[in-house]
Amino acid sequence: MPSSPTAASGAVPQRAARRWIHLPRRPLHRALFLGIYTAFCSSLVFLGTRLFWKVHAGVPFDEAAFIRDFYFPEIRRSQVKETQPRHADRFFDVLLLGGSVLEPGWGSIEENLRARLQAELGDHFRIFNLAHSAHTSRDSLLKYRELAGDEFDFVIVYDGINDVRLNCCPRESFRDDYSHFTWYRSMQKQIDSGTILNRAGIIDPARVASQSLAFNSNDSALLEEGGDIKTPRAFHRNLEEIVRAAAGRGDAILLLTCAYYIPADYSQERFWNHALDYAYRSDGRHCVVETWGKPPYVAAALDAHNKAIRDLAHEYAEIGFVDERQLMPEDGRLFVDPCHLTDEGSRQFVDNLWPAVARRLEFWKSGRSGRPEAAGPE
Repeated sequence: MPSSPTAASGAVPQRAARRWIHLPRRPLHRALFLGIYTAFCSSLVFLGTRLFWKVHAGVPFDEAAFIRDFYFPEIRRSQVKETQPRHADRFFDVLLLGGSVLEPGWGSIEENLRARLQAELGDHFRIFNLAHSAHTSRDSLLKYRELAGDEFDFVIVYDGINDVRLNCCPRESFRDDYSHFTWYRSMQKQIDSGTILNRAGIIDPARVASQSLAFNSNDSALLEEGGDIKTPRAFHRNLEEIVRAAAGRGDAILLLTCAYYIPADYSQERFWNHALDYAYRSDGRHCVVETWGKPPYVAAALDAHNKAIRDLAHEYAEIGFVDERQLMPEDGRLFVDPCHLTDEGSRQFVDNLWPAVARRLEFWKSGRSGRPEAAGPE
C-alpha cells in the first residue's frame, strides 16, 4: 500500500480543533441562535436565583427578594410584615427573639407555649418566632429594629450563649457591634449604606454570602482568646436598646437568663461517645461546648451574660424577668447538649416563664374587656 504524503514526510497529523458550539453559517441564523442561547442561559440564572430565595427565605417565585432576606429569612417566613400586628387588634401577639433553643427544629419550646396559649385564648393569639440558629443579641436587636412599624403584646428575648463565641478574637480586634466577625461587618455595611432593603439582584446571594460566612471553631488560638471575656458590655447594650425600644412602642418585654448544663466530667470525646448524662437526640442535632469556645470560658461568659440580664431587670423594674438559669436544674434529662433542651426540658422551660405570660395575659384581657369587638375573632 503506498504511504500517504504526510506519513512519508514524517509530519504528525493534527486533529481539528474541537468546537463546543456549532454556530450557523448564515449571519441571520447565527444572530438568532446566539440571542436564543443567551436568553436560555439568563433564564436559568434567573430561575436558579428565584429558587435560592424560595428555599432560603420562603420568597414566592413571583416576588422579589430583599438583601434583608439573606440575613434574616425568618422575618419573611413568619409573615409578620404582612400581618402587621397591632396592640388594638384582636390577637395576643407574641414575638420570640433568640437563637436555636427557641427554634422548633431544636426543641419544643414554641410548641409548649402555643399549647398553653391555646388553652387560655383559643385561636385568639399569634406567635411570631424570629429565633434563628447561631444568632446573637445583636441579631435580635437588628431584627427588632426591622419591625419598628409593628406592635406586640409580649416580646420574649432569650439570648446569651451565641454571643459567647464573639469573645474568640484578640482584644484589639473586638468591636462592640460585633463587626470583628464578617457576618456583622457585612450586614452593617448594608445597613449603613441603606441597601439592606434593596431588591436582591442575580449576583447578590453569592456576593453577600462570600462577605458574610466565616467562623472557625477549630482554631485553638481563637478559642483560647475566649478566656478574655469581652462581650458583657455589648450584650448589655444590645438588650438595653431592645428594652428601650419596646417601651417606646408600648410592647411588654420579658428577659430570660440563659439556662445551661456542662457536666463536670465533660470532654469532646465523652460527648461524641455518648458517655455523658445528656439525653442525646436520635436525629443527631446537638452541639459540643467547643461550638462556642473552651468549656470553662463558655461557662464564665454565660455567667457574665446572665449577670447583665439580671442587672437590666433591676435597672428597668417595668420589664418582665425570669431566671431560667436558676430555675432549670442541671439535669441531663432536660438537656441534649450544653443549651438545647429535651421535650421534658422544653416543658420545664415554659412552666418557668408561664407565670410572667399569665400576668401579661390578665393585663391584656382587662384592657380589652370594654371593647365590643373583644367577644369574637376576626
